[in-house]
Amino acid sequence: MYFSGLIGQAKDRIITLMKIIFLNSYSPRTGHNFVAQVIKIVSNAEIIPHNQAETRLSLFLEAYYDLQQKNLISGSGKTFLDSLFVDNIRKRIVKDISGEYVLIKDTNYQGVNFQRLQFPNDIHFLTLRDPRDTLISIFKGMRFYKQNGLKAFLKRVGYQTGVYSFYYSRKYSKRFIKTLPDNMEDFHIIRYEDMVLRDKESLSGLLHKFNSDIVIEELISRINEISVINTSFYKEETGGKHIWDSKKVTAKFNPINRNNIPLLHRKGIELGSRKFRKKLGYA
Repeated sequence: MYFSGLIGQAKDRIITLMKIIFLNSYSPRTGHNFVAQVIKIVSNAEIIPHNQAETRLSLFLEAYYDLQQKNLISGSGKTFLDSLFVDNIRKRIVKDISGEYVLIKDTNYQGVNFQRLQFPNDIHFLTLRDPRDTLISIFKGMRFYKQNGLKAFLKRVGYQTGVYSFYYSRKYSKRFIKTLPDNMEDFHIIRYEDMVLRDKESLSGLLHKFNSDIVIEELISRINEISVINTSFYKEETGGKHIWDSKKVTAKFNPINRNNIPLLHRKGIELGSRKFRKKLGYA
């Protein structure tokens, strides 16, 4: 019994020393898979449940605590529900992990405040990307110009004139501004653009944070080997033929500050997303 207790204490100690890395981006198309791979290189973390997975953990936590508040659940009822759903949640996440870090990622900010409260001693990253570029990527993924019907025709006209671009971008921006956490400074910020441009200051900060013994030149070399999910780049910028192929990028890969799109469409996006861009420090 004595030795069993010591073994149990040792396991608990290891679990305490392990760190969960939470990586949240405000929406899809923000380059979160690429950023996750950079963090994986620096920290040697295991991404769970698998490399391309999005867990929606922050959303579930928000829903759980919102239900408690809305239904005035407290006292013994709260204690009972917590024992079912959230108690020992951290131990359950890391119990089968052998490394020092585990990475959980998702493409939303909704619920990140609850996630940070639930896991106060772990690492919480927010990925940023210029909403202008995110929206350009989203529009590239739309296929309405290949569709028939009045609705698709109106979208095509709106695309060319910038009207639909503005309307969609403003609606998109309003939606995601609402999900921004109250205090962004409470989180570690990582900019997609810094990773794409191999910004040495940002990369050095990551190496320092994880006490990595990788030198900056080696890190850049390994980043250059990362394969990306094609999404809107699959035609000209990667070697893949299908939208979810994961391939190395070509020399044409340029996800930052694209200008080779119709002028009115681009202006519609920029005007529609201006408030969101200001919120994130891009305008």
